[in-house]
Amino acid sequence: MLPSEQDEIWESLRDVYQFISDRLTEVLAPFGLAVTDYRALRYCTDEPRRAIDLTRRLGLTPASGTELIDRLERRKLVKRSKNATDRRSVLVVLTPTGRRLVSSAREARRSYFRGLARSMPPNLKEDLEALRETVQGDRPP
Repeated sequence: MLPSEQDEIWESLRDVYQFISDRLTEVLAPFGLAVTDYRALRYCTDEPRRAIDLTRRLGLTPASGTELIDRLERRKLVKRSKNATDRRSVLVVLTPTGRRLVSSAREARRSYFRGLARSMPPNLKEDLEALRETVQGDRPP
């Protein structure tokens, strides 16, 4: 494979990621959620999460994580709670309103992905899994 072909492959992957990200932004907009908001709510769905863990999971700075939690709290989608096992940390807890909203948004997101999957090549899943394994196993020099 020529270097220019390799560049085209990586450009295509970047473009696909960007197209999907843009479309998810549109899918979540009716719920008043940005993609990061949705990811935060999903992460807190199963159990309360430490604010620092949520911030790290989303790849945010501490200040950006605080702003995100503040925004979700103002909308009454999450609440902060004391951590009984570590007084230095704060837990982020999904409220019933947040739980209902993320459930509806999740269904819209799933519907988008189901529609997208219907038009994908049949071997794409296996090809992407092979690519993931290659990328995960690769270590920079």
